Amino acid sequence: MLQQAFLLVIFVTLAATSPIEITPFVVNGTDARIEEFPFLVSLQWRFNDSTFIHYCGGTILNKDWVLTAAHCLNDDDPTTNQIEYGTTVISHGSKGINTVYFERTIIHEKFDPFTLFHDIGLIKTKSPMTIVLFEYKVKLPIPSDYFSTGTPAVLAGWGRTGTDAEISTILQKVSYQIYSQSDCADLHEEEIHYNNICAGIEGGYKGQCKGDSGGPLLVDGVQVGIVSWSNKPCAEPPYPGVFTAVAPYINWIKENTMLNIKLRMFIQIKD
Repeated sequence: MLQQAFLLVIFVTLAATSPIEITPFVVNGTDARIEEFPFLVSLQWRFNDSTFIHYCGGTILNKDWVLTAAHCLNDDDPTTNQIEYGTTVISHGSKGINTVYFERTIIHEKFDPFTLFHDIGLIKTKSPMTIVLFEYKVKLPIPSDYFSTGTPAVLAGWGRTGTDAEISTILQKVSYQIYSQSDCADLHEEEIHYNNICAGIEGGYKGQCKGDSGGPLLVDGVQVGIVSWSNKPCAEPPYPGVFTAVAPYINWIKENTMLNIKLRMFIQIKD
């Protein structure tokens, strides 16, 4: 059964009665290269004028917009938070170099902080991200995409390397596979929302943990999911991680950002 949920952000919680364990960080992953995930960003909470703390991940849609999980956006004043981008080594605990502040956030209007249904959100940056990497924008699936059981996938993030461990300042990645919703629901003994996608590794002990929330699940370089929740202890078998599926929300992303989305084999935002 799912344990009581809490927002995996330092000093920021959702609700003490929430029934789901949110797991934002990567257990037993390997170091990643910037060329693999140039679109991945660190969301950082402001501790004081010179100190920012990583709490969630996100992905770059274009120089002004970031995609993340709704539960990562519950701060009363998000404009004091920052995004660090264009690096695999984050400056956890300091200001950082490639950073921009939040201007505003958008949380899906049907987001439920107790069940984490519709766990998707957007961040508009206060100023454009100055990005020199060629393929810095994440690729998105087309709305009709479906990913069958056993499809290989990749999770990436700066989450904790264990339930009681520190966060990793070096970006980590781990290989996953897609689980069917029925298998996922049976393993968790809980309802899995129709707009969720599940992924993990048979045998466990590799996967998401505190701090990975909001980051991407990728299939062939296309973001198919957003880290939403999982059981604790982190990566404990036999429980797969649960992600917000991106494909059902493509139109919602377009309507809220007004970005020029072109449908192809995958979606990439056009400036």
